[in-house]
Amino acid sequence: MIAAPPPSHSPSSERARLRWRIRFAAALFPSFALVLGLAIGLAETASAQAPPTAPSRPAQPAGGESGGQPRVTPPTARQGAAGQGAGGAPRTSGPVRVGPVLLDPQNVDFGMVGPDTTVSTEVGITNMTDRPIRILQSVPSCQCTSVEMAGVVLEPGSRVPMPMSMKTSKTVGTKLANVQLLLEGHPTPVEVRISCEVVYSVRASPAFIDVQQAPKDARGQVGPARPLVGTVKLESVDGKPFSVLSFHGKPPAFRGFDPDRDAPRAVYELVYDFSSIPPASVPCYQIVETDRDDCPVLDIRVRHENTHIRPAFKIADFRSSFGRVAPGAKGQFELEVKELKGVRLAAAISRDPSQALVRLVDQKADDSATLATFEVTPAPGRSGLLYFPVAITLADGRSTDLWVYGTVRE
Repeated sequence: MIAAPPPSHSPSSERARLRWRIRFAAALFPSFALVLGLAIGLAETASAQAPPTAPSRPAQPAGGESGGQPRVTPPTARQGAAGQGAGGAPRTSGPVRVGPVLLDPQNVDFGMVGPDTTVSTEVGITNMTDRPIRILQSVPSCQCTSVEMAGVVLEPGSRVPMPMSMKTSKTVGTKLANVQLLLEGHPTPVEVRISCEVVYSVRASPAFIDVQQAPKDARGQVGPARPLVGTVKLESVDGKPFSVLSFHGKPPAFRGFDPDRDAPRAVYELVYDFSSIPPASVPCYQIVETDRDDCPVLDIRVRHENTHIRPAFKIADFRSSFGRVAPGAKGQFELEVKELKGVRLAAAISRDPSQALVRLVDQKADDSATLATFEVTPAPGRSGLLYFPVAITLADGRSTDLWVYGTVRE
């Protein structure tokens, strides 16, 4: 005899009623009940293993996501060829509680963006306490970051938007910046970080050429010498065909491609050969010229025992590019110098005037860094690739060399 079904007041009682129905059906139709029981059992198992549904996020006040703030995504979800310049959404950390405030988000990664690009975002700052908090100071880590929040008062429970923007340089690589907020009554600064990967429309893979002859591992053990001849892949980020005009001032050599017979393509295997170069003359960078207006020149770092760069003071980049200029025209590049503590730049002198002259034309300083602008005047009659060191001298006498490159072409 089968007992009456239990009353239905909860999910557990509902499952009990389902089991009662199966037992009842089994008495009448054994085969059908077996199939039905398996199906319901599988459904219950899947339901039990499914993660709980996350609560919906409260609506943002004006200036939130609907007002242009980047879409919040899990830190592990990469946005492909991201960056606002590429049309993708930045990757963010999401809301993070830091001391007395909630930062939404605390970290923003714009992914891949082009040189000389300004990326921007908005960070929401919510006062999680029951007292007003005044922002005493907002200190950016570099001149490239734009934000000013000093004097803003955060009322209890209120959310204040903090616009942030960062300008990338003309050189490729990872660009990092942060803003530290000093809050009244809280000695530990609150930090917000933004980052991106500066890439040209053409990139090298890997981003370096390794020709070390006595490479050392993490334990300091010397390994076998790297080959002096090899290839590096060049590819366009957007998949469009392009042409390589020169490789460090010489006609390029390719593997699997003949420029006299084959049509331009989006990917090349570029051959490098250091076998005939004296060790003391190995360049720190190899410069590639292309026919793309958005990537006239790009650099590839060379790893070798004689290419270590040790500047006398902190500089954001070890090389700078002035891009492409027409014959008779002048170019410009910028350099960020950090932690000068009031010391100003005094001069910039080209160490190879036969290629170009360089002069310091402007410098803007704050508490953390100085952004200097330099003018490049190619020597009369020069054309093609220029690659030369420039001595950057400070007012206190310290000096360091910076590699500068570009091209002179119509």
